[in-house]
Amino acid sequence: MNLFNILYILLSIISFVIFPINSKNIFTYNETENASDSTPIIYNIVSYYDNTIVVHIIRPDIFEDGKYLSLRTIYPNGKVVPVDLKLDIPDFNFQFLNVNGRFASRIEIFPIRRPFLLITYAEAPDINPFTYNERAIVVDLNGYIYSNISLGPAYVNVTANQWLSRSIFVNFNPENAVPMVDGRYTIVYANSTGSTNLILNPFISRGGIYAIILEFGYVTKRKPVILYQVSMLGIEFTDIHCEIANVEVGQTCIVTAEDKSRYNLDIFYLKVDFLSSGAIYNIKPFNITPGIFQYNIQSLQYGGYFLSGTRNVNGQNVVVCYIFDDNEKYYDVKDCLGISTILNNNTYVLAQNGSKQTWNLITTDLQKIEKERDHGYNNLHIKTTTPKINDTIPFNLTFLTIQYYDEVVLSTGSIAIYQDDGNLRQIIAGVNNEFVNYGDNNNTIIIHIIKSTFNQPGRRYYVVVGDNFVKNSANQEPLYGVKERVWSFTTDLEPEKSSGNVMGRVRLTPEGTQHFYKLSVIERNVFYTNITRELADVIPVSLNRITTNKRTEIDSSVSSKQIFLSINIQDDENKRERSARLAMIDLNTLISYKPITAITFGESSRFLDEDYGYKRHLWAFVIIRQENEVNEFSEWSRNHTQMISLFTLLAGADVEVLTLLESKIAGYEIFHAIFSETALSKIFWGTYINIFVEEIPQVIIQIIYINNAIFYDIIPILTLLLSCINLIICIIRIIGRLYNFYKPKDHKYEEIFTGNSNYDYSNIIDKDDENIGRLIDECIF
Repeated sequence: MNLFNILYILLSIISFVIFPINSKNIFTYNETENASDSTPIIYNIVSYYDNTIVVHIIRPDIFEDGKYLSLRTIYPNGKVVPVDLKLDIPDFNFQFLNVNGRFASRIEIFPIRRPFLLITYAEAPDINPFTYNERAIVVDLNGYIYSNISLGPAYVNVTANQWLSRSIFVNFNPENAVPMVDGRYTIVYANSTGSTNLILNPFISRGGIYAIILEFGYVTKRKPVILYQVSMLGIEFTDIHCEIANVEVGQTCIVTAEDKSRYNLDIFYLKVDFLSSGAIYNIKPFNITPGIFQYNIQSLQYGGYFLSGTRNVNGQNVVVCYIFDDNEKYYDVKDCLGISTILNNNTYVLAQNGSKQTWNLITTDLQKIEKERDHGYNNLHIKTTTPKINDTIPFNLTFLTIQYYDEVVLSTGSIAIYQDDGNLRQIIAGVNNEFVNYGDNNNTIIIHIIKSTFNQPGRRYYVVVGDNFVKNSANQEPLYGVKERVWSFTTDLEPEKSSGNVMGRVRLTPEGTQHFYKLSVIERNVFYTNITRELADVIPVSLNRITTNKRTEIDSSVSSKQIFLSINIQDDENKRERSARLAMIDLNTLISYKPITAITFGESSRFLDEDYGYKRHLWAFVIIRQENEVNEFSEWSRNHTQMISLFTLLAGADVEVLTLLESKIAGYEIFHAIFSETALSKIFWGTYINIFVEEIPQVIIQIIYINNAIFYDIIPILTLLLSCINLIICIIRIIGRLYNFYKPKDHKYEEIFTGNSNYDYSNIIDKDDENIGRLIDECIF
């Protein structure tokens, strides 16, 4: 080694010491499940995007009594859920191998998507290692098994006693499968000859890095895309690590290669960045410090790279770890020997086996290279949002905004709003220009919100921005989004006011109507149960507040003869949820905007007609609600709430009963309601319409029944008689009201009999006849 190399190493070591990484914590867990004299050993650590950790525990000295898979799930809030899963798999999977002084298991765990794990193991019909097959089980974090599938042949190197099922053989070319933001996958692989042929031609490829882009549903053979090629002799690619680029766009790969043509084996590192189209936009070689034998290098969420390797110190190989940026500025990571993982929030987690029944996890906060662009969204492309994380928002919030660092264009991904319990409130695709628009510039996106979305006081909501919701404008590359429960906020506290029950109806679509007709009686009952539950969930209110009388009606106003269903909303007596009136408004909004709400995903609610929404019925509700906006009526109604409820129900049978409230009978205050001219007009026309839609049809039906019934008693005859009398009275009422409306009016007498006590009676009543004047006063007051 020459003097230059020695000085280079010394300067590199000094630079490592200049930038230490601090902030450590130790998490200790005491094993109480299946406790034994055997010391638990941490075999593997995996993690999810939300920083949930799953620890795989083994006890190598227990076999007969230890045939179970021990998993310890540690959630971000510190809660630990232990699971010891009994697996019905061959016994040899629980026998541990010793590979280079380290225990190796045939059982491996892989995180899929929380709360699911993929567990792989081996099975074999005999002891022949060439007959081994690998299988996989999908389980959740509570130990529930969902499926068991075959993955194909596996292989055990008998002479080395080494399990090689997911290993890369030295005579194979390394490869790496990486998901892309737009939902496709790409397989990146290396191909090198390792040849030392002395025929020189700079245009002959001696190897390279290639990518095959795969798309769901397409089985056509795809040609590989060339990412990088070498023409030098003796270059052999030994490792590829690829993932979605966190700081830039597209995908990034870190490639390791060795120069086999030299006596002293040299290792080289190359970073290749490419777009989802396969186009290369950046190639950068890394000049890793000499003296470090690297065995792992990966990109970090907040920029930079994590490097772990060994260094020879005083004749011994010592494990060292560093973080470095694109300018090759290094940050030292202390204590990195052992089983470890890096969480999405840039926390380094290192396993430490304890004593007896304990084990530890040491966590270290790693350096965030791009911390200036980190605003808590786990997305370095987002500059800010409205509202911000943990804001308190008003009920009348009608839009969200997302501001990106770079200009973007809208794409096919979706943005969804959830209540904290996972209840979907609204979901919109980026290409839906009715609800998603640009702001003042192409860096800002505005998302419009419907009124029913944020409808619960003091409730927490979160927004999920899907991958490929927008693309980078410069290169049309999809950007990744914001995961669940990251962008969250709370609504204002606002007391709910009682409003009384609501009776209304919904309409089924033509498809829903046909579906309903095909259902049996039992299936229709299930349909009613489903639709009330789904509507209660989506509003949301308690299940017992959404009811139906299971009656249907045909809408003859449309040619498809669609079905009406009765849906009633009970008021919240405890005033802890949406009032019935507000829930009615929300339900109408949710149905009217069905394509972007959870209504469209319900088993039964998906059949509701968005063109109809939810309609309240009964004239009394309409009239009294409108009159509450009149000050005089509002004042009167607050003093007679119980009587109003009674008359509201009676008006369901005959709307004209409301006129009793303004009749001033016997001078009682309850009968001094002040209706507006509009309300009186509605009462009149309601009575008029009622003759044709209720009274006359009722008489006709009863006549038909009596004429066609084989036997009938006195009750139908009396019912018909009363119906005819009621019809005659209604007609006389209408004629009388029309006569009073068109006849000439004497305003003087009108003022007297409307109760105007300030009127001077002397103009129409003889002043000497005081008895008559007093009689009029008594009649009026």
